[in-house]
Amino acid sequence: MKRLAHTAGHTMRSLLFALLAQAACAQNVGINVTGAAPHASALLDVDAAGLPANGKRALLIPRMTAADRIALPTPATSLLVYDATFTSFWYYDGTTWLEWADHLNTWKILGNAGLTAGTHFIGTTDAMPVNLRVNNAMAGILSQEVTSFGVRSSSAVLTNVTDHVTFGYEALPGTGAPTQDANTAVGYRAMYPLPNAYDNTAVGSETMLNDLSGFASTSQNTAVGYRALRDVNDQNATAIGHRAMEAGNTGYTTAAGAQALLASTTPFNVTAIGYQAGLNGGSGVGRGAAMGTYGHGFGVGACASSTEFGNYGFGYHALNNVSTGADNNAFGHNALVTLTTNYRNVAIGAQSLAATNGERNTAFGFSALDAVTSGNYNTGLGTMAGPTNGTLNYTTAIGYNSAPTATGRIVFGTTLSNNLTGGFGAWQNVSDARFKHDVRADVPGIELIRALQPVTYRLDAPAIERFTGAAARLQRADPSAFATHSAGWEQASLQRHTGLLAQEAAFAVDELGVCTDIVHVPATEEDHYTVGYATLVVPLVRTVQQQQERIAALRQANTALIARLEKLERAAAERGAAKHTPAP
Repeated sequence: MKRLAHTAGHTMRSLLFALLAQAACAQNVGINVTGAAPHASALLDVDAAGLPANGKRALLIPRMTAADRIALPTPATSLLVYDATFTSFWYYDGTTWLEWADHLNTWKILGNAGLTAGTHFIGTTDAMPVNLRVNNAMAGILSQEVTSFGVRSSSAVLTNVTDHVTFGYEALPGTGAPTQDANTAVGYRAMYPLPNAYDNTAVGSETMLNDLSGFASTSQNTAVGYRALRDVNDQNATAIGHRAMEAGNTGYTTAAGAQALLASTTPFNVTAIGYQAGLNGGSGVGRGAAMGTYGHGFGVGACASSTEFGNYGFGYHALNNVSTGADNNAFGHNALVTLTTNYRNVAIGAQSLAATNGERNTAFGFSALDAVTSGNYNTGLGTMAGPTNGTLNYTTAIGYNSAPTATGRIVFGTTLSNNLTGGFGAWQNVSDARFKHDVRADVPGIELIRALQPVTYRLDAPAIERFTGAAARLQRADPSAFATHSAGWEQASLQRHTGLLAQEAAFAVDELGVCTDIVHVPATEEDHYTVGYATLVVPLVRTVQQQQERIAALRQANTALIARLEKLERAAAERGAAKHTPAP
């Protein structure tokens, strides 16, 4: 065995000597046991092919520690060593030492195989971020504070931000403002640029694209959809949908739906939900729903033109045209649909207050106060309750199709509800001496009562409802309901009533010059006479007083007459007794 080893060693030394001798006169060197010439392209060609399977030999690269490697003076480019500290090969690239990883730790651009989950990865084993480049320009970064993908996206530009997540070309590139933290931007130029912002979320192409607030704080906004909240200029806004709130906001505004609050630039603290809700500014729920500051609209077109505050519309086209009016409330299809400029109206019911441009009107019921145009302070309670004259003020209509005909008039019901108004107590009027002045005891009594002519009569129901306009309104709004209603006129006209003819009573009152509140004389052609039967109580009281005074006087005179009669009777009796008595 020792002889064999000695022989082998001697053979190798002879081979190396021959090769070195050859190297002295050749341009390249080949090391092998076959005697093959070195490859023409190799300066040194080491070949172990001729060695037995159990006798293969390899090239041993110089070994040293990392400190020894780093301490090498003026290393040559491509100098190769084995670093015992990192247990890997390292080479010098002319500037720095680089680790030469084996094929299992090298990611290939044409694909990788043989990977182990949890073991193989792309990334770092320290706190250094992972960077991506396109055309040698930063296109993404993964770090403990920032996740960014996209050319010129935020983290590819900024170095002093935290808690960012950006995806897309120029997504939140920013300017490096110190408070630009905790933003999420996903989409082409999302949040571009937002110089001084935090806690914002933008998802969609060109969402929160322009910051209109300069370097003021732009924070806590959420935008989802193409160009949603494109021109952001404040905080706490939420825009969800294609071009939702595109023109920007002034804070605390919510828009949900395609083009919701599309052109709005000044709303504050409003809500718009639905396609084109708040299209020109304001808030609403439904297609075209909108309203002004501190207001809400729910329904297609609700408050679509409003730019004022305190308006609330619920229903299709409710408050559809209100622009500069404020503090209006509409509930129902086409409620307050034509109001444009006035204030403090309330309409509850489909088509209620549909014609008004007045103020401080209150309507409850389908088409209640629907004829009021410029009138103010009117109240309608019931279907189509309210005057047919749109300029009246201070009217109150209670009951189906009730129709006041004069300013200040209160009407209960129609001709079909006659004599059925009442309750469980007497009607009370304000009558406090503290609030009365110029008090006179000049109420007529017997002279007024004697001048009045009580009558019985039957009411011409269709005539009075045509006069008030209630018949025409009902026929126009609901022909079938009109047919049902008019069928009751004949029965109403058969009933015989007791009362006064107002024109005759007005003449009597005018002759006396007092008690004018008993009869209302029409002030316009659209108005009609009325009689206040309750006010007749006072003249009746005066009449009773006058009668009592006359009764007392008659009683006094009667007592005197009785006394005289009794005296005369006694005198006559005495004379008769004396005549029949014999002389003594």
